[in-house]
Parts: sequence; C-alpha cells; structure tokens
Amino acid sequence: MKGYKFLSAIAGLALFLSLLLTSIDLLCFNRSFFRLQYSINHTAESIGMSEDGLMNATNTLLDYMQGKREDIKVVENVNGSEREIFDERETLHMVDVKNLYLNA
Repeated sequence: MKGYKFLSAIAGLALFLSLLLTSIDLLCFNRSFFRLQYSINHTAESIGMSEDGLMNATNTLLDYMQGKREDIKVVENVNGSEREIFDERETLHMVDVKNLYLNA
C-alpha cells in the first residue's frame, strides 16, 4: 500500500510540473501578448523602430528560443538606419539562455 501512495505522489508531482511548464511555455511564446504590450507601452516608437520591425525581431528571438532558428541575426531599420538588432554580447547571452531553457 505504501508503494502505491508513493507512486501516486510521484504521478501527481509529475502532472503538476508538466502543467506548470506547459503554462509557462504557452505564455512565454504568445506573440499576441508581446504585440499588445508593445502597443500599450509604445515600445517601437521609443526605440525608433516600426511595429512590424519590432515584431520581426521578437519573432526571430522567440523562434530561436524554441529551436526553430540557429541564430538571432536580424536586420531592421532603427532610427532611420539599417542595423543588426542584437549585438555580440546579447547574442552570446541568448546562447546561454536558450541552453538553460531547452535543458530545463
């Protein structure tokens, strides 16, 4: 009987963790949420980008985090000039973040 309770506890914990991680995954990659928050906070305007350009950079980053891209190289117009959105330091940081996320 103790073994059955132990297995039930393990199954319950596994279910809880699965639901928690799935919820986090769904919320973190909700592109509509990002677009809404960018609009509310006027993010594109404040950093000198178009809303479409900002969403392109966001989609690139989210796709990278999900393993759908190999890099986060994206060029967009910022304050009137074309440039890479993420610099070397940010790119190296995101390699670490991606590894932590995918191996969690």
